[in-house]
Amino acid sequence: MSTLSPGETDTLWLLMAGAQTQEVASQLGLDEVAVKDHVKSILRKLQAKRSGCSSEAVC
Repeated sequence: MSTLSPGETDTLWLLMAGAQTQEVASQLGLDEVAVKDHVKSILRKLQAKRSGCSSEAVC
């Protein structure tokens, strides 16, 4: 399994704390597309499969 980058780790912590995509983007100084790319990478690295949207934060 690949290691999460610092940006992916920060993104994951904020999402787990309940932040929405736009909130994560604002707090990390990113745009929403970059946050969504982090989420895709996190899911791939954790070998997770999205069978739907379980949280608005990752939709």
